[in-house]
Amino acid sequence: MKTVVCQADKVNTILELKKSGKIQHVTHVIYFSEFKRVEFDEIEAQTGAGITLVSLEKVLKDDKGEEVKFDEVTRDTVYTLSYTSGTTGLPKGVMITHGNYASNIGGMT
Repeated sequence: MKTVVCQADKVNTILELKKSGKIQHVTHVIYFSEFKRVEFDEIEAQTGAGITLVSLEKVLKDDKGEEVKFDEVTRDTVYTLSYTSGTTGLPKGVMITHGNYASNIGGMT
């Protein structure tokens, strides 16, 4: 399963990229922030792109509606993915850990 996490207003772009074949392996989109109801109905009709849409709110709850417990965050836990522009090649994502982030903040002080 290849998943993209983005704001709701970016879902149309993800669907267009999937349909054009530019992101062939993406199967799920987790969106945060809310769709306007009409937008969501239109997007839901387009899921023929082979992408399952799931709200972040739903991801954070189990099938009983209870909050999911996550593993403790350590210095080696991925904090974010930082995407390069691809000026010297294809764009790519770099994993930044909590330790990397804390080190950068510490270096600023």
